[in-house]
Amino acid sequence: MRVFLYEFATGGGLIGQRLDVDGGSNLAELTVEGQAMLVALAEDFAKLPDTQVVTLRDARLRALSLSNVESITVASFAEHDSWCSRLAAEADWTLVIAPETDGLLEACCQRLAAARGRLLNCSPATLALAADKQATAERLAAAGVPVPRGVSIAAGDRWPTHFTGPIVIKPRDGVGAMEVERLDDAGVLARRMPPVKPMRVEAYCPGIAASVLFICGPAGCTPLAPCRQQIETDAAGRLSYRGGSLLVDRELAERATRLAEKALKTLRNEECKGFVGVDLVLGNASDGRDDCVIEINPRLTTSYVGLRQVARSSLAAALVDAASGKRPHVEFDSQELHFTADGQIFYSLDR
Repeated sequence: MRVFLYEFATGGGLIGQRLDVDGGSNLAELTVEGQAMLVALAEDFAKLPDTQVVTLRDARLRALSLSNVESITVASFAEHDSWCSRLAAEADWTLVIAPETDGLLEACCQRLAAARGRLLNCSPATLALAADKQATAERLAAAGVPVPRGVSIAAGDRWPTHFTGPIVIKPRDGVGAMEVERLDDAGVLARRMPPVKPMRVEAYCPGIAASVLFICGPAGCTPLAPCRQQIETDAAGRLSYRGGSLLVDRELAERATRLAEKALKTLRNEECKGFVGVDLVLGNASDGRDDCVIEINPRLTTSYVGLRQVARSSLAAALVDAASGKRPHVEFDSQELHFTADGQIFYSLDR
């Protein structure tokens, strides 16, 4: 089996832009998290019997040094595009890791599918829906899935004035915590300049930030162990994702999984393939009445770097099984494990 893993930020998608991996910019965050996910997934696929793994590498980055993984260096868009098409056509499976921002994930998948790539990713319709935070919230709410009360603001429009209390502002097509802000006083919106891009303003939901990653295929979606997210807010209200940990509390984990499964049922299972993540907040009420879904991520998420450490079997093998029409069975050890956005792993005794 030959597998092509294409990671946008490290695989040449940012050629032509400044690649400052240590500068704290949005591009730096994309590169750091993309690298962590790529390395974890490449190592797992490379361990499967009779499997060849190939990936692309931006020439400005340090070369990958992974056993049984071929890394092809690209220094121009021409090289990037040519290799993408060729490798997708040659591979038995192709998996795309890319941000939803500006339709990048959808565009990458469509381009590789057009090159006869056999993708381990969701359908274009699912990618488009999940990439739009407002459309996703509307779909979920219509199906009775609890979501934060919110509105969409077009570029150039005035900010809403009817919100009270803490709010969250985020791009409609954002990724992770990038360009996401929390404002404790909604009244400050009235003094802001109109947004330069479509945004969503929603009520802040207090509680435990959590996520559930699924492996999906024609037979349905299999939930993996829920994780707690480490989200930090700076003095200006800007949010940042720092990693997370396994959600070892059984009651909280069950609440997270039930709500995440309810959210995915609003999508057609046949359109979900590969990895799909659900971000949610577990409220203070023990019966779950304050829980809400924040968004659906139609792609691999950083939680994979932690989940693979406690999985009792290969998640890469489970992914291929799911795509082939089987319903994989996955089990996890329950232990205190923490992971960072750049892929570092810490057990309770290490912290």
